[in-house]
Amino acid sequence: MATAPDELLEPPRAQYIEAQRVMIIMGRAAVRRITQLAPWQVFLLAMTGGFFIGMGALTSILLASGVGTRGTARLLEGFGFSAGFFFVILSEAVLFSEANVMMPASLLEDRGRMVLATVRFWVLPLPENLAGRGCSASACTRRRCMGQMTPAY
Repeated sequence: MATAPDELLEPPRAQYIEAQRVMIIMGRAAVRRITQLAPWQVFLLAMTGGFFIGMGALTSILLASGVGTRGTARLLEGFGFSAGFFFVILSEAVLFSEANVMMPASLLEDRGRMVLATVRFWVLPLPENLAGRGCSASACTRRRCMGQMTPAY
């Protein structure tokens, strides 16, 4: 089999997305999401996001309870929390951490023209995420107090 001379060999194409391209795409998605969601939608999506994260935390605790080895327990905790985060992604719920990423991306993309809408999108999710987390904890506590849920020992 004949080999090609060294000068004919080309390096492989880049197999990654350039950072500038990622920022442009992320900025456009952030502007679209910020401008299309009404405050009541942000409110409900943030509450839902907090609820899902709370349920993911609960699932991680339940999966790891009773596991004797530390590594296996940590792995199961990761699976449980990932389930909650997976539901956040699927439902397109709003998290405060998402707002922290979207805020600078949208301001860079829109050149600061929609500061008020961006600040609204940044301020609303935090208390609603906490309230949604509280709802999931409250629902689980209430069910256990009423005897409908047996402890996993």
